[in-house]
Amino acid sequence: MRINLIVPYSERELAKKKGAKWDPARKTWYIENLEEHNLRMFLQWAPEKRKARTTSEPLKHPPFKVTQPRTPKKKNWGTK
Repeated sequence: MRINLIVPYSERELAKKKGAKWDPARKTWYIENLEEHNLRMFLQWAPEKRKARTTSEPLKHPPFKVTQPRTPKKKNWGTK
């Protein structure tokens, strides 16, 4: 069974040493076919644990005004 991991870039070497593999197509770290006692080594990168740790607010963009497009001024060449 494959388990995808959420490994921060700064911890990639540690995950690699422990046996995690990089999937370049999906751009994610993963582990496969581990016994339960070996699975504990990767709990710090488990998706459920990582999602619970986030405390940041989503980005808030300033409101924007909807304006009418500018129409070019008419130039009167030679008419008064």
